[in-house]
Amino acid sequence: MSDLDWALKSFQGKRVDAYADYRNYYYGNQKLAFATEKFRNTFGNLFKEFAENASATVVDSLGDRLTIEGFSTNQATVATEDQEVIVQGVPPRKLVVTHDPVADTLLEFWNDQHMHLVSTTVHEEAIREGDSYVVVWPDGQGNPIIWPQIAGQCGILYDTESKIVLRGCKRWFDVILNQ
Repeated sequence: MSDLDWALKSFQGKRVDAYADYRNYYYGNQKLAFATEKFRNTFGNLFKEFAENASATVVDSLGDRLTIEGFSTNQATVATEDQEVIVQGVPPRKLVVTHDPVADTLLEFWNDQHMHLVSTTVHEEAIREGDSYVVVWPDGQGNPIIWPQIAGQCGILYDTESKIVLRGCKRWFDVILNQ
């Protein structure tokens, strides 16, 4: 299958429909799916618009608590197993990262992009819809910029064994505003 065929197919079917359903539940636009026939006969349309929206509370409360504290890579140097490091309030550990230059660079980039402000939105999308994406793309000067994305507008194909990304796609919409 060509890349274009795969990309077009990835925006059809249950995955994208599920994103829309999850988003609707989050914003309180759900049907009274559990109302029985007896309930509908008794109350008719009286409670048609009534729904308790606990979804947003659950998603937001968890999303507000998630924070990125740092990064680690396979470039890290660690203390040897016989060196115990004691950190206040944390049980002693046998292996402790002592220096990770790539992770330090990633954390600096994260902070430069003000992702500590944007990451809550990305986390909430992941909790609400099961997936969340960001695109890292160069600006006009070639510097990378992190762009949070809407899950229903992205698709990823992973290798089932290694979990390496094989393909990814993003769709845009042209919006024409009537004047």
